[in-house]
Amino acid sequence: MRMKTRVAIGLLLAVAMIAGCTRSENQDAIPGAPAAARNAETPRARAAQETGESFAAEALRKAADNDAYLFIFFFKSDDEPTRLARKALESIVKDLGRSAEWTVVDITSPAEAAIVNTYNVRTSPMPLVLAVAPNGAVTGGFRSADIKEEQLKSAIASHGMQKCMKGLQDRKIVFVCVQGKRTQFNKEALLGVEDFKADARYAAYTEIVTVDPSDPTEERFLGQLKIDRNAKEAATAFLAPPNIMLGVTKGPTSKASFINMLASASSGCGPKGCGPSGCGPTK
Repeated sequence: MRMKTRVAIGLLLAVAMIAGCTRSENQDAIPGAPAAARNAETPRARAAQETGESFAAEALRKAADNDAYLFIFFFKSDDEPTRLARKALESIVKDLGRSAEWTVVDITSPAEAAIVNTYNVRTSPMPLVLAVAPNGAVTGGFRSADIKEEQLKSAIASHGMQKCMKGLQDRKIVFVCVQGKRTQFNKEALLGVEDFKADARYAAYTEIVTVDPSDPTEERFLGQLKIDRNAKEAATAFLAPPNIMLGVTKGPTSKASFINMLASASSGCGPKGCGPSGCGPTK
């Protein structure tokens, strides 16, 4: 049974508020800050300096290697409010333990042009903190200088949510396939998804994310998708960029039904649909 609701997912909306935070291409950053100083002590950071690579690029790579979040502190003026906000961030991240790291970026530095352009933050109010998941997805943005621990914790998403957000931020169609050992029609639910991705028209911009409903870490994500963790049947959520729920199908799926969902939603996805430049063909 398909629900035709088209709702924005809460955490995805938070990211959409930060203009341009839907890409994960090149990353760079600066010397002259606490995290940068710590990074400079590592052999990889010293090698990065020799090759002209920035501290933030090193910080992003290091965080990904450690399966940790990186909180990037963007600033423009090194005034007292900025220093206080930076100190607050450092303290909070330290309390989060090994799951989180942080670095700073001076948006006025020419050396930081790549990361500033990547996240499109040049005209954003400063200071600004972006939460970047290990897979490169931006899962939160905070414009307030009064940074709270609850905000940072709320930006730490489950693995399923991270993958979903990364796909949407890469401007792909995303299928979230919710199934596990205790759900029925798993193969039948995947059939339509796999047929859709096998179509040459959609393959390049289709992402499939599998989530086990019995995984307690995915509870918040499934709640935002409006999917019952205790349901007996597999469920498939169909999303389009930037953060639109096209529908949820319970049990078996078909390629035709997904194409129909695209067709019915295409009027709200721009003149070319919802792929890299829209949603792709709808017939």
